[in-house]
Amino acid sequence: MSHPLKQPLSWLYQTMTQSSPRYRWFWLGFSLLFSAYYGWLTLQQAFGGTYVVQDDARQHVFWMQRFIDADLFPNDLIADYFQSVAPLGYSGLYHLAAILGMPPLLFSKILPPILGLLTAWLVYEISWTLLPVPLASFIASVSFSQSVWYSSEHGSATPRAFLYPLMLAFIYFLMRQKPWFYLSSLILLALFYPQIALVCLGTLAIRLLDWQNRRLSFTQNRAIYIQFSIGFCAVAGILLYAQGQADFGPVVSRAEAMIMREFQPGGRNAFFFDGLYFWLHDRGGLLHRRGFTPATLIAGAALPLLLWMPIKSRWRSQINPQIWVLLQLFLASLGLFFLAHLLLFELHLPSRYSSHSIRTILGVACGVSWVIILDDISHVISSIRQRQRRQSTAQLIHQASLLKQTVFIGLSGLLIIFMVIYPTTFFERFPRVGYYDFSDNAKLYEYFAAQPKDTMVASLSDQAGNIPMFSGRSVLVSGQG
Repeated sequence: MSHPLKQPLSWLYQTMTQSSPRYRWFWLGFSLLFSAYYGWLTLQQAFGGTYVVQDDARQHVFWMQRFIDADLFPNDLIADYFQSVAPLGYSGLYHLAAILGMPPLLFSKILPPILGLLTAWLVYEISWTLLPVPLASFIASVSFSQSVWYSSEHGSATPRAFLYPLMLAFIYFLMRQKPWFYLSSLILLALFYPQIALVCLGTLAIRLLDWQNRRLSFTQNRAIYIQFSIGFCAVAGILLYAQGQADFGPVVSRAEAMIMREFQPGGRNAFFFDGLYFWLHDRGGLLHRRGFTPATLIAGAALPLLLWMPIKSRWRSQINPQIWVLLQLFLASLGLFFLAHLLLFELHLPSRYSSHSIRTILGVACGVSWVIILDDISHVISSIRQRQRRQSTAQLIHQASLLKQTVFIGLSGLLIIFMVIYPTTFFERFPRVGYYDFSDNAKLYEYFAAQPKDTMVASLSDQAGNIPMFSGRSVLVSGQG
């Protein structure tokens, strides 16, 4: 039988132990090319006009103009509030950019493509760690890139823009068993997106338990206790410090929210819905509303079943045991999701603890799932062909093997083509990152920018909500904000 590398396109499906490392870098570069292209499309939206801004950035970025001019927004409770709730790392990064001469609005437009590339790279590396097959890593990376660019996480350049790269860094270094690196990622998460930091800390807590001989007990590994203690102290210290800096009163309670119209269906912050929708979707739900977009992510949910199925596959036995990290992350997310419901709204919105984690797990797992699915299909087809001939000669076995590889390569090619055309064919607008162009009201923003810095605007017009971002002037009330 010929050497694997001499078989047609074997580099598409062979593992790292069989194929040349250069194929890994080729597919990594190919994966990053997709992310770079999506980032370029985003930049075209971001710089499509003078008065273009991402929807969420209007709330979370406008006050940072104070880093350039400290006299802006005097006695402005709205600006003070958003400044007080901004995570330390997030506000610190923008402050550093302002010191270097980059205005907050400009910095918010440059960040997304960088975060997108970092996310795509980390997903590729995690998938490679689980199963070093180039095709699996490529599918995972591109699918997850399409998912995040179809929503506003990266495009917003708000704290949630940092949650995916930092959570993925934590997962990657945890799988690679590099304590100081995943602890550093955990600390950065606490500085940028504390809710996911708690999920990752919960993952470390679950690792304190050990399953041996069908019994659950505490691990005997002393290093795991030390690492958890360091992570716990660091995260707790950061959160307590941030809480001490808050200048506003306690968050709304469950009882108060239930009688407020803003939290009812149709309200500005609708939360309390009826039936399963409340538990599965939106702010109180377990899943992200775009958690299964693109459709290729759905395969990630089938990975537990695929690993259990008895069909012989060249890859099932080669999957890294560190795949248990994904289950630990899911359990930690689930626990904090229900805890957030129990303590509503003390831990903010319950969906923040589950939807992002589940989306990430699906993204990381989908590549491994797809190569197993494609391999199983090709194995079944070649087995049927072999049984039809009712022979077992060496030549027939070789033909069946060649048929299996041919079917696998053909199906892989179709899947790759589908992934390439998927966003532009099935999405009405892609990337869908929430940029809006308000250039039609340029004279309005120029007028208020020329007014004294202590000017306070009150209006029923929706356009008044853009004045703080584009004019640097305070708004007492607006139509939408």
